[in-house]
Amino acid sequence: MSAVDVTGTVVIVGAGQAGLTAAVSLRESGWTGAIHLVGDEPGAPYQRPPLSKGFLAGTETEDDLVLRALQLFERDGIGYRSSTRVDAIARDDRTVRLADGTSLGYDQLILATGSAPRAISIPGAKSERVHILRSYADALALRGSLAGAREVVIVGGGFLGLEVAAFAAKNSQVTVLERSGQLLSRAVSAPIAASLAHSHAKQGVDIRYNTTVVAIVASDGRATGVELSDGAVIAADVVVVAVGATPNTALAEEAGLAAGNGFVVDGRLRTQDPRIRAIGDCAFHPNRHAGRAARLESVQNAVDQARFVAKDLIEPSDSLYGAVPWFWSRQGDQNLQIAGIAEPGDSAILETSGAAVTVTRVRDGKIVAIETLNSPGAHIRARRLLSSGPVLASAVRP
Repeated sequence: MSAVDVTGTVVIVGAGQAGLTAAVSLRESGWTGAIHLVGDEPGAPYQRPPLSKGFLAGTETEDDLVLRALQLFERDGIGYRSSTRVDAIARDDRTVRLADGTSLGYDQLILATGSAPRAISIPGAKSERVHILRSYADALALRGSLAGAREVVIVGGGFLGLEVAAFAAKNSQVTVLERSGQLLSRAVSAPIAASLAHSHAKQGVDIRYNTTVVAIVASDGRATGVELSDGAVIAADVVVVAVGATPNTALAEEAGLAAGNGFVVDGRLRTQDPRIRAIGDCAFHPNRHAGRAARLESVQNAVDQARFVAKDLIEPSDSLYGAVPWFWSRQGDQNLQIAGIAEPGDSAILETSGAAVTVTRVRDGKIVAIETLNSPGAHIRARRLLSSGPVLASAVRP
């Protein structure tokens, strides 16, 4: 394949884990041209996972969140622009237009725009003490509201909602409202979900399944409860909405890039414009582990895709992105780790040993994912096992 001019200019839109890793990896791997990293939040790039864990609990500070100190950008010759929004991409003249009216030219463009919390359009959703959690500012506001909260209602029984529930239950009565019949219904097996539910219940969390929220009840603009479709009202002085996220693809329409559940990319993470890549939460990519195109929200995926693109830009090849996906969630004393990607209909083989739980997910005779609770060694082995994709179950155990 023809070599790329490493003296050209790369613009990276999005300064989260994916965008930052791409910028640093490009420079460390030999890109000698200009690198511009553009982020719409103030301050240094920071990590998001601790926002629902250590930072929310007060065991991690703002400094602990920082991924890269500002002075290191100047040292490495990376132009970092914080508090800067990209309004449009002009593919014809290869520029991105910034909200302040200026533009940046590019030879290669990397979109790492991430995702945003899914909104709920119901009465009272914008009341005071109704929170989402995505940014540092969100976490700071939520932490303030939880201090002294008596009754907390969390809308959504996914990873984020359960992590917040585990912390909030230490000082408040917590109710989790899940619209399906299982926690984490799209992400984990029934045995793992049941184990997590049991752990939360022991901490006093009230989990209610098959519920539909129709309104946030408020008084003088402040949330006082959550109304369900059956007319019941659950008292709350803090409401946390955690019903998933949607990819930030607003730039796609004007630029003529294909997007739906993320920017549509090929196996090398290229959009239909070969000069434009997409990585991280916003990329809808062919995934051999899922057996289909997928959009993955995880630090691992963000970092691995960023490194892949950096390498592929400097040393183009026919290699396709294929890192094994893995995920983790800390919920109280429960450490959940997942390697691979399962579908809800995949069979589940359960093994337990004390507090450790392992569930092997099988589809069409192949192991497609392994879920573990409190068993980091088993998780590492699972990642090695699935590194090349699904594995015949018969080759692993009788």
